[in-house]
Formats: sequence, C-alpha cells, structure tokens
Amino acid sequence: MCSRNDDDPPGRRVNKGKFVKTLLAVAMLAALPAAPAQGAIENTAPLQEAAASNVPIKADAGQIAKLLSDEGYRAKIETEKDGTPYIKSGSGGRNFTVYFLGCNGGVKLGPCSSIEFYTGFTTGKPFPIERTNEWNAKNRYGRTYVDKENDPVVEMDIYLDAGGMPRPQFIENLQIWTDVMADFDSFVFDDGTDAKKKK
Repeated sequence: MCSRNDDDPPGRRVNKGKFVKTLLAVAMLAALPAAPAQGAIENTAPLQEAAASNVPIKADAGQIAKLLSDEGYRAKIETEKDGTPYIKSGSGGRNFTVYFLGCNGGVKLGPCSSIEFYTGFTTGKPFPIERTNEWNAKNRYGRTYVDKENDPVVEMDIYLDAGGMPRPQFIENLQIWTDVMADFDSFVFDDGTDAKKKK
C-alpha cells in the first residue's frame, strides 16, 4: 500500500519516469553516426566525375554540347524556326553541325534516336559527282554528296537509341568524324586550294 520504496532514505527518492527518459535519450545519441573530424571530409569530385562518365550519351542537345565542351570543342546550341535544336561546333579550323534526327513527335515532345554530324564546303565551281562516288566507294565512314548548290557535303550518323552509347565509345566516334572531315577536306581541295567553309 505504500507508494514508495521504504528502503530509500527520505529526500532521496528516485523519479523513475525521468530516469527512464534520460536512458532513452542517451541511447538515441549513441546510435547517431559520428560526425567526421574537421578537415576529414573526403573530396567527392572524383566520384562525381566517374559517375558522370558512366552516364550513357543520348541524342540530347544539352548533354552532347557539354561533352563537346569537355573535350575541347566549341559547342553552341541554336534552334531552327520550328524550335528544333542543333549544335554548331568545329575542329581543326573546320566548322560542323550536329543535327538531331528520329525524334518522337518532334524534339519538343519526345526524345530523338540519332544524331548527324554535317559539314559542307564551297569550292567555287560545281563539284563532280564522280568524285563523291569515288569517296563513297573507298571510305567506310562519312557519306558524301553534292548539294543543290553543287557543293560537296559530308555527313556521318550515329545511332543513340536503346539506352544510349557509353561515353568513351561516343568520343571514339567523335574522333572518327573529325578525321573524316580532315580527310574529306584534303580530298576536295587536293589542288592546295584553301577550304572555304560553307557551314
């Protein structure tokens, strides 16, 4: 019937509710992860860069423009009258354009499946179709033709659908394209005439 422990001396009774709450608070603090010591926080930049390098490259203007910039190329996103984006870039003094193709309902409405590297040259006189046939017969990469102004054009498509392309592989394709441009430049102007860039 007594509400206190008769063994407790008067004036030293234990508040059991407060004691239990204190134990719970101490246990909760002990379960928290220890804060890192000052100056011991790791630099996560390399991890972030590694993660970015594992992100597949898709037919996305922003992503490809950033990759071009990261690799030392000029990269300026512009838009057609209908809002379709394209990228203006260049390599070795030669300008080229990256077009986005195979878009689902238009670039504004859905993703694209491929890109096209494109460059054209002005020669000052009609370029012989026989020469474009000669190039196409001897080269695996980069198709050529004569545009409506009778100037030579070279293009190279890359398919980026079905999950995209690993970044290193895309960079290899970019290198193939810049080599194609240089080779085609020499092919078109093999008489030593300086290339006059059209686009």
